[in-house]
Amino acid sequence: MGVTREQARAEIAAVQSGDLEALGQLYDRHAPAMLGLAFRLLGSRVDAEDLVHDVFVEAWRKAAGFSAERGSVRAWLMVRVRSRAIDRMRSAKVVRRHA
Repeated sequence: MGVTREQARAEIAAVQSGDLEALGQLYDRHAPAMLGLAFRLLGSRVDAEDLVHDVFVEAWRKAAGFSAERGSVRAWLMVRVRSRAIDRMRSAKVVRRHA
């Protein structure tokens, strides 16, 4: 059974207020899918793990930016993973071009 919108709001509100246990629950629920996406995009387990870590740090800092009306917590996190992975791939491409 999935998490309801009300549960997602409560979980994100707890993360926003500094609840490390809520962040841990968020991580346990979503990190495997996030890691899978990051690995498919980046092709490196180490880079994927770093990216997922960075996205959770960002989620911790920007939990107030989550809106249940716009989508699920999973979608919010996965969009961040995809976006950050694309940023990293573009940065690596620029570095290779200038090297």
